[in-house]
Amino acid sequence: MIKASDAIAKVLVANNIKYGFELIGGMIAHLVDSINQLGGTKLVSMHHEQGAAFAAGAISRATNHREMGIALGTSGPGATNLITGITDCWLDSHPCLFITGQVNTDEQKNELAIRQQGFQELDIVTIVESVTKYAYCIKTADEIIPQLQKAINIAKEGRPGPVLLDIPMNLQREELGEDVI
Repeated sequence: MIKASDAIAKVLVANNIKYGFELIGGMIAHLVDSINQLGGTKLVSMHHEQGAAFAAGAISRATNHREMGIALGTSGPGATNLITGITDCWLDSHPCLFITGQVNTDEQKNELAIRQQGFQELDIVTIVESVTKYAYCIKTADEIIPQLQKAINIAKEGRPGPVLLDIPMNLQREELGEDVI
């Protein structure tokens, strides 16, 4: 068995994603820890998520799309702070991976007629759909690795551009079978 966030870190390395940028937040703590422990993707802590988004896009620019950067943002305002950098990648056709943390699945409002249930819960996928090639909120642990690889492939194929995956915190710490990678 392998923790989902550890599996994510391994997929990043397998896809030659060498550099990532983040501003630590509660909903991405497992991802940041796993990526740093594996060490194959160098994470740089930033002062603001917008800077992380621009830095991730700069990896693509600086390498003429031979490499792709990643930016991580926590839920709510952390995720929305990535939007200007995401839009920059969209308008200039640079492949980039954005991963946002989301509240636990049992804290999500789902169909309730309320603004939010979980702390800083926000539907970032709907917000960024018009400026990404692909945006998806993970629903189950089993779809994490297939959706991650799908997003990476979409970012690079055809006209390149940004992709975003929103991953609930409880799914980041789920145990997956070793065969998922």
